[in-house]
Amino acid sequence: MPATMAHPAYYPSHPYAYDHGMGYDEAACCDDYGWGSLLWPHPRLSHWGSVEYLVWWRKGTALPPLVSTGPLNAAGATVFFGDRDYEFGPQAGGRVTLGTWLDDQECFGIGGRFFGLGDGRIDFQRTGGPNDAISRPFINPDGTQNAFDVTGVTPPGGAIDIDVQSEVYGGDALFRKRIECDCDGRLDFLFGYQFSRINEAIDIRTRTTLPPGPPAALNIFDTFDASNEFHAGVLGLQAEFDRGPYVLSVLAKVGLGNMNHTVDISGGGNPAPLQGLLAQTTNIGEHTQDDFAISPEVNLNLGYRATEHLELSVGYSMIYWSRVVRPGDQIDLVVDTTAPLVNRPAFNFDTTDFWVMGLNFGCQWSY
Repeated sequence: MPATMAHPAYYPSHPYAYDHGMGYDEAACCDDYGWGSLLWPHPRLSHWGSVEYLVWWRKGTALPPLVSTGPLNAAGATVFFGDRDYEFGPQAGGRVTLGTWLDDQECFGIGGRFFGLGDGRIDFQRTGGPNDAISRPFINPDGTQNAFDVTGVTPPGGAIDIDVQSEVYGGDALFRKRIECDCDGRLDFLFGYQFSRINEAIDIRTRTTLPPGPPAALNIFDTFDASNEFHAGVLGLQAEFDRGPYVLSVLAKVGLGNMNHTVDISGGGNPAPLQGLLAQTTNIGEHTQDDFAISPEVNLNLGYRATEHLELSVGYSMIYWSRVVRPGDQIDLVVDTTAPLVNRPAFNFDTTDFWVMGLNFGCQWSY
């Protein structure tokens, strides 16, 4: 969040720097104003804005076995994709902060932040033929293994394309109330509002080339979209410690509120009226649920006052959410191939936790 108050010893021309041999009056600065913080400027610099470049990681995703050589109990069966956790790797993002003091004594301030993390993607493509079978494994209602042969019973072949996506963004609006300050720093109480959204999806598409004659190909798709929207009240603390042009800021806060989950499952095929394999009439549609969730956040930043108005910083951030839905957890591998279908694949909300963490590189301008 906010910006920094310039230390009078660092800027002797500062209007609150009084010459008493040491170049400033500690009582005047400490008793009335403190040194400020990475987030909140001094009275003469009442407004601030900052931009941070983020290099963050997010929690990987667990996927069931989605592509294999055939039924998973077959001799020599190999899983090509799924049946393990996948990592998205580091992604670039950004965070913007704006704010202002509400009084000259730096007792009350207000600020807002917004962050967005670049989309995480996991892509898988595979083409099969007479000597390279690819299948989509599933389980019969009686528990036996089965598989849909993407390459076709009578090749020439087929292909599968799986796209996994993840996006995260959010923000907050926080009030700040000074608790304590002295010549080495200050401690403040934070309270306000937090919003965040986590959107993820799995899209599975297969194409099976058929022997000559209509239709020329069999196309099937399954899509699982999972969205999480969090609205919460926030309580927290922030402490700053000053040493000349350097300032260390530690922020710890927790959001307590409602997490709205939405899972949208769709599936189909061509030629009509084909359905998907794992998305059928028994589980397709939009499903919603609300849960109580908590979202702690920790920020640790080291700032350097390059000028009276410009501050450069580097730091670490972590945000955690206690309950989210993720698309891989909503896939039911049990498929009833009888007609009409009975009750599988089925849908049940399956929640887990989620986090993002990483490094921040920022610059802040105060005026």
